[in-house]
Amino acid sequence: MDDTTQTTKEKILETVIGILKKQKRFQNLEITEKTHLDRDLKINATETSKFGRGIELSFGIQITSNTMVFLRDMESLVFYIDTQIFKKISDA
Repeated sequence: MDDTTQTTKEKILETVIGILKKQKRFQNLEITEKTHLDRDLKINATETSKFGRGIELSFGIQITSNTMVFLRDMESLVFYIDTQIFKKISDA
């Protein structure tokens, strides 16, 4: 992985953590790329919906509820967002 890719993924992770921390319950939690949404954060359906919408607005991508079901940790979520951003740029 080159420095550009790493930097991009780090920026995505930072943004995603910021989106989560807008929800009061997550503000004081330590969230890393290894954080699991269900196991570690015990995120519920309403929080997942707000989180998904925040991701869509921040990155200009579509993320369905069905997709969110499979993206249960921060690492896979960052990979998915990075892939969608690259796809969006490639399609332009």
